[in-house]
Amino acid sequence: MGPMSTDEILHRGRSEAIIGASMTVLNTLPLRPGFHEKTYENALAIELRKRGHPIDPQRRFDVR
Repeated sequence: MGPMSTDEILHRGRSEAIIGASMTVLNTLPLRPGFHEKTYENALAIELRKRGHPIDPQRRFDVR
């Protein structure tokens, strides 16, 4: 398998689902000072779950 061309997207379906859910969140919540990153993170998690995607936000990994 050679290198991907610029037209190929790895995990296209998942990528499109994440982008779509992100756009829904951005079009629903106002972009304004005072909303913390956590607000958007929680909204995105809710939207992805509504679309049937299991997620584990802010998962921790040990780095050694």
